[in-house]
Amino acid sequence: MAHIFVIAGHGAGDPGAVGNGYQEAERVRALAGRIKALGGDNVTLGDTSRNWYADKGISSLSISKDWCIIELHMDSASASARGGHVIIKAGYTADSYDTALADFIGGILPGRAQLIVGRSDLANLNRAAAKGYNYRLLEFGFITNATDVSIFNSRMDDIARGVLSAFGISSGAPAGWVLDATGWWYRDANGGYPASCWRQIGNDWYYFDSRGYAVSGQWLQDSGRWYYLKEDCRMVKGWRKINGIWYYLNPQSYSGHPLGSMLDGWQHIGNYWYYLNPRSGEEIPHAGMLTGMLDIGDYTYYCRPKADGHPEGSMVTGWLNLGDNWYYCNKDNNCQPVGSIFKNHWHEENGARYYLKDSGKMACDETLVISGKEYSFDSSGKEK
Repeated sequence: MAHIFVIAGHGAGDPGAVGNGYQEAERVRALAGRIKALGGDNVTLGDTSRNWYADKGISSLSISKDWCIIELHMDSASASARGGHVIIKAGYTADSYDTALADFIGGILPGRAQLIVGRSDLANLNRAAAKGYNYRLLEFGFITNATDVSIFNSRMDDIARGVLSAFGISSGAPAGWVLDATGWWYRDANGGYPASCWRQIGNDWYYFDSRGYAVSGQWLQDSGRWYYLKEDCRMVKGWRKINGIWYYLNPQSYSGHPLGSMLDGWQHIGNYWYYLNPRSGEEIPHAGMLTGMLDIGDYTYYCRPKADGHPEGSMVTGWLNLGDNWYYCNKDNNCQPVGSIFKNHWHEENGARYYLKDSGKMACDETLVISGKEYSFDSSGKEK
């Protein structure tokens, strides 16, 4: 665990960068105060009434060479520029503290192409190098970017804890869920937090975005697979009705199908078969449950539009009555797929024979020529 010496940039009449109603000098002093408050005796706060650049304070500074110096700043540019990064002296190799800081700042204040930058044109970098001090300058986003300023202000304690954690300093904050003005995030025991990743917490899985907030109430595409996160942020497993349409999210991981991933096509669930739309761009979205008469491949199937003692969406087998017509959906796999509707096909049952016509409808009260021979059927559909 390191001891850090904190310098707040600008000050002593120099406001630094200005934007979104704030001054850089005031904001970084607020952050420096939180780093000290949370870091306790492991942090020494440099005199915040000074301008350490203007008065060349580092040149006269006398601290242990084992300490690490951090100088806090916010950047300024166009309103669209955003993100934080770490600046070290050009030619120096980033140490583990620099790397940890860069990983943290890049997560909570994303936007920079380079998270660690070497420069030789900054006075305090050169002064610290001349004295042999372990120094880096930290830019905590752009004060001219409204998103960066919002994150900086609303998550100042999180930023302070992340800085401390990079140096191995515990902030004393308990691990667990935290709700702020933006949403839910999860604080790890070391003060860090998950970002841009999945995390299992308890028995449930959650996805945290690049800012570290748990995604909720929406679809998420990850590595080519779709997942759904409920309003309470938990990943859905099993059936879920979304905007009036049923979907099935994989409840058990197997080869090529991760836990929670959206499934499509034929799925055998419980004791029933269901068909989930494998195509996109249709009235029922990709992977939505399809019902009614379905032409799939060379066969037609029927999946229940409503529960009728059997679940909604389940494929029918056996006799099917629709209005005034009867159909027969194959019960076994001996001549065509299970559930497929017989067409131009005889069916024998309990010693009687029935004929399913080209439309799939059962012949009844009629005479047909089948394969050159005439057959008659009574009102129940039985061959006379």
